[in-house]
Amino acid sequence: MTKTLFIRSFVAVSALAAFAAPAAQAATQTVPCTVTLVTPLSIGNTVSMNFGTLSAPTTDDQTFALSSTDAAVTAGAGDGKVFADGARAAGSITVTGAKGKKINVTGAISNWDGSGVSNTADTLDINGVIGAGTTARSLTIDATSGTVVCKVGTGITITKGTAAGVHAATLTLTVVYE
Repeated sequence: MTKTLFIRSFVAVSALAAFAAPAAQAATQTVPCTVTLVTPLSIGNTVSMNFGTLSAPTTDDQTFALSSTDAAVTAGAGDGKVFADGARAAGSITVTGAKGKKINVTGAISNWDGSGVSNTADTLDINGVIGAGTTARSLTIDATSGTVVCKVGTGITITKGTAAGVHAATLTLTVVYE
């Protein structure tokens, strides 16, 4: 009887082993992980945007445009004038960051203080590309110096009969990596 029990137990265990799932195999591998951080963007060498000296139109509202590439001011149709003695300048910033990387620049000009001067349809001229201020302009940071100069011009409308004096607004530029 002991023999029979032993044989039955052996047969039962052997049958279970034959139908049981094969033993799972496990393996472990380490995988290196890295991250490369780029230089944070910084802005310096700010130059104020300046349309120079203009005369207000007397017959109808008139537009004036300041070029980002050469700071030239052009007058639209009307009798307002651009004077040669004005200290004109495109707005300008120098962006420092990771060499060779692309950045996006967007901008907006606040409302002009006083009355009679307004922005022309939220249009900015950034490094010679004209479009809406909210449209990002792509610039590449110089691979050698790690900087890029961003020059900005825009258009304004002056209402006929606007009072003489200094009118001011604020240009806000936002720069991010692409």
